[in-house]
Amino acid sequence: MSQTNYKILVVDDNSENVFLHQAILEEEGYNVITAAGGVAALEMVEREAPDLILLDIMMPYVDGFDVLKKIINNEKTTRIPVIMISSLYNEHFAEAKRIGAVDYIEKPVDIQMLISKVSKAIKNKN
Repeated sequence: MSQTNYKILVVDDNSENVFLHQAILEEEGYNVITAAGGVAALEMVEREAPDLILLDIMMPYVDGFDVLKKIINNEKTTRIPVIMISSLYNEHFAEAKRIGAVDYIEKPVDIQMLISKVSKAIKNKN
């Protein structure tokens, strides 16, 4: 399957982060869909069935941890790999892994690290 067939959901309440991550991933040939928060993300996951989710942790109303828990606990979505993103690495890394994230990226996001971790997560899924 070529990268253009892989659908990645980018979830962040900061539109600049969404735009940046979307641009990077589309440049790599991925099909990118976006959600501006946790509630919208959960709706998109059900409707779009992405191959991977790039999920910010700190968002209002429904944070990334709650979204991850719901994805993991839903038999339709539990196999979708989720990479968490946060600026608070030391505080969030262990919790993200404990809940079920496949990987974690610290903000500010290093472009090559983002590309590498996304590629690895998709390869490991298949």
